[in-house]
This record gives sequence, C-alpha cells and structure tokens, in this order.
Amino acid sequence: MCGYSGRMKKNVKNYLRRFKEYLSPVFLVSLFLALVLWYLTKLSYTYTAEVPVEVQVAGNEFQVMCVAEGKGYQIVAHRWFRKGAVTLGLHEVQTTPSAVNQGYYVISPFSLQNAISVRNSDLRIISVGELPEIKIDDVQ
Repeated sequence: MCGYSGRMKKNVKNYLRRFKEYLSPVFLVSLFLALVLWYLTKLSYTYTAEVPVEVQVAGNEFQVMCVAEGKGYQIVAHRWFRKGAVTLGLHEVQTTPSAVNQGYYVISPFSLQNAISVRNSDLRIISVGELPEIKIDDVQ
C-alpha cells in the first residue's frame, strides 16, 4: 500500500511539473480576468433569492427570511453590507393578540412585507418567512 501511494505522489509531481511548462503566467492572469468579468456580467441578471432581514418592532428585534427579487449585485450587496435592523413603529404593521401567549402579539406577514419593501427600495420583497410573536407592553 505504501509503495502505491509513493508512486502516485511521484506521478502527481511529474504531472504538475509538466503542467507548469505548458501554462504561462499571462494565460493564468487572462483566465482569472475572464472569470471575474463573466461573474460580473452574471450579477447584472435578475434573480430571486432568500435574504435575511433584521427587523425591530416596538423594541423587539428579530430576523426574518424574505424571498426577494433583484439584480444579482443588489442581492450580494444586501447580504454582505447589511445596514442594520429595519426599525418599524407599531403603526406601520398590523398586529393581532396571540391565541397562545397572553401579552404577545402576532404581526401580519403582509403588513410586514409592505413595511420592509418601503425601506428596501433596491430589492422587491416577494414574501416573508415565519414571524415570531412579539411582546408589546402598551398597545394603542
């Protein structure tokens, strides 16, 4: 078994040595630039993706997964350079009392989707994921 792995290592080393003879640095740089340019052109297409959005409503902060549509570079920018939580007031979302927990409220997904859409103009929010119940002390 050891002899086989030793021969295999020699074969791989010989193959890599011959591979280096045929590839020039100019070719490798050109290949890298072609891959970068291809990736950049793909980012200009419209995609639908699931993106996390931090939301703060009445002092309750939580993360909700949203299905969003936008250009590839907008989706990548949203994932890499998040600005922080989207702060919403109680008057911007519809809430109903929880049937299970006293003092907790359930946010309407449709109203939250609309409120997030207004704040994120670069992405079109198609739907929001599962929402937690939030505790609200003073309900007006």
